[in-house]
Amino acid sequence: MNLFWRTPGAVLVQGPLTSRCQSIITRMREFGTTIAACVYPTIAESSFQDIPCYCSIVEALEAHPDIQASIIVVHSSHVKSLALEAIDAALKVVVITTQYVPVQDSLVIAQEASFQKVQVIGPASQGILIPGQGLFGCLTLDSGFPPATWLESGPIAIVTRSAAIGLFLTYTLKKEGQGITALVDLGKAQSRCGLGFDDLLALLENETDCQITIIVPEINALDYNAIVRARERGLYTKPILAFVPENQTFQDIFLKQSYQLISSNMIIEKLKEADVNIWTTLENIPQAIAETIKQFKG
Repeated sequence: MNLFWRTPGAVLVQGPLTSRCQSIITRMREFGTTIAACVYPTIAESSFQDIPCYCSIVEALEAHPDIQASIIVVHSSHVKSLALEAIDAALKVVVITTQYVPVQDSLVIAQEASFQKVQVIGPASQGILIPGQGLFGCLTLDSGFPPATWLESGPIAIVTRSAAIGLFLTYTLKKEGQGITALVDLGKAQSRCGLGFDDLLALLENETDCQITIIVPEINALDYNAIVRARERGLYTKPILAFVPENQTFQDIFLKQSYQLISSNMIIEKLKEADVNIWTTLENIPQAIAETIKQFKG
């Protein structure tokens, strides 16, 4: 399974043309994203910013066969039906921006996506940002800054569950003259039906432009086990720099005992055992990257 951004093609947006949906479309186009169509039953035979609207993905693909991805912007109660439509159409990637998708719906989406070999990002993901190729989702929607002022292409991939931290890192790296291969927001772990950290790391292993990956997980067993698993199975052999704040304790819904407490210090130890470098403050990220690469090569 190749990375989506190797051959991004065109995308479609699934959802009614609410003000939020229109803002997302406008921002994506500012980043150079090719949006071929909007799809939702109530907007068929209309248009927005010269983008034609269709009742179904089948109709959109007949008119625009280069469509390879979908961005879903709807209420949580409609996510499952739209996601399954996109998966059945064999699109390469489905980005679900919606929050609070029911767990049962997420499980159905995950099962179908796995069967059809479709990459799902989300739910509650703000999308994928790729310098020089586009924005696929709603990352940066509220920033208001032109892409050229804070976005630079480079060898650093950022995979995060915090879009705000991911954007902060991207901006900080740009100020230091460094750039990113891609910024991927996986969404919240609790309701995810899409790719996890191990999946993304496996994809980035074969990405020649990526020399190091920065990861920003949530403090839970699901995320750190996925990162350790990627290392143990040899899915990703390049340097990893993980942001984990020290001396914090959280309730973890993924452990067998309901809402068991888990400490960030425990996660730090587990990740270090898997040859993952740890960075505990948002300051001095360029220095942390340099030290990680030097240590890994040494």
